[in-house]
Amino acid sequence: MFIKLKLINENFLIVFSSTLLCLLPLALLSGSFLPDLFISLISVIFIFLIIKRGDWAYFKNYFFFFFITYYFYLLFSSIISSDQILSFESSLFYFRFFVFSLATWFLLENKKNLIKYFFISLAVTFAFALFDGIYQIFSINNFFGFECGMRMCLSLDNKMILGGYLVRLTPLVIASVIYFKLSKRNEIFILILILLLTNIIIFLSGERSALFLMLIINFFVIFFIRSINRLKFIFIISLTFSLLLTMFLNPEFKNRNLNYTFEQFEINFEEKNLLIFSKNHDSLIRTSLNMFKDNPIFGVGPKLFRVECQNESYRVNENSCSTHPHNNYIQALAETGIIGFLFIMFLLVYVSIEIIKSFFSSFIKRDDNQFNICLLLCFFINLWPLIPTLNLFNNWINVLYFLPVGFYLYSLNKNIIQK
Repeated sequence: MFIKLKLINENFLIVFSSTLLCLLPLALLSGSFLPDLFISLISVIFIFLIIKRGDWAYFKNYFFFFFITYYFYLLFSSIISSDQILSFESSLFYFRFFVFSLATWFLLENKKNLIKYFFISLAVTFAFALFDGIYQIFSINNFFGFECGMRMCLSLDNKMILGGYLVRLTPLVIASVIYFKLSKRNEIFILILILLLTNIIIFLSGERSALFLMLIINFFVIFFIRSINRLKFIFIISLTFSLLLTMFLNPEFKNRNLNYTFEQFEINFEEKNLLIFSKNHDSLIRTSLNMFKDNPIFGVGPKLFRVECQNESYRVNENSCSTHPHNNYIQALAETGIIGFLFIMFLLVYVSIEIIKSFFSSFIKRDDNQFNICLLLCFFINLWPLIPTLNLFNNWINVLYFLPVGFYLYSLNKNIIQK
């Protein structure tokens, strides 16, 4: 009786955690609180089950060793900072994100058909987000009545980051289409439809960083996804025509995404000065670099840019302060120093090498795993350095950063799909 009860409890916890994982794409449309709560619960349950089983295999890998080292470094950087309490708000519980990735891997192995259920949930939620984006084209509110302002907002919140949500989940959605092994005709139709709609909504969302990342995704799809090999030309023509028609029908979006962007890149040839992204971004970046020059090894501490930017020795002008510098790599330099920066650079180099290897396999050996390529694409766009970003330690964006990692670890160990 005790053994049966023990198994029932374990099964309940696995089912409960799996349900939270499947609901995560929807939770991400509601802002930061629910996704953070979900991954925290999943992580706690995972640790409990691992201790109960005494099975530590999921922690015996390079991924865990890398991130646990990074985590202890963040703690050290907070300890030596000028405001330990504030800094610990970002660093102390940061471990929950990479434990969540291990938990995802664990759940995929221990809950039958979970990957199928997750991808169905992801597809439905993504389609709903696209529908809401279409709705917002004709309304200042989203489908549930939240006022969105000049950019499209999340479907269940007023945060104007719908474009960021869509672009960071697009490679995972493509992976889900590949996973289900549809007929060639259906797969081509669904992939092209998803890509066309996502490109249009992201263009209309007003988020230029998301638009740039979507261009990277388009490039990858054209060169790596064999499903549309014979229709690449049609896809390119359709995409170009759709975006040109969108700009013609609504010049306001063209002005924001193209004209306004070029206007912000001001160059003063007499002073040999080039603004980085925009005046505000340029001020934040130069202030960050001043912090880095003063604290080159360990930085000023996680989450302390918002405090140190008020220091006159770092400020460059009245636009020098914000909660973060709006670029992950610059924030890493300012807040965690060259050591913290090198952790992120290592990830970028690793992912880039894996992509190059996949490129070689695809075109020379004709032996590639397109499912893994889509996951690598998730990491690549998340690590792309030359765009404005959210806070490096922001809960919402970190859930999106670490969500594909569990699927990648599972795929590497199971080799779940070759196509």
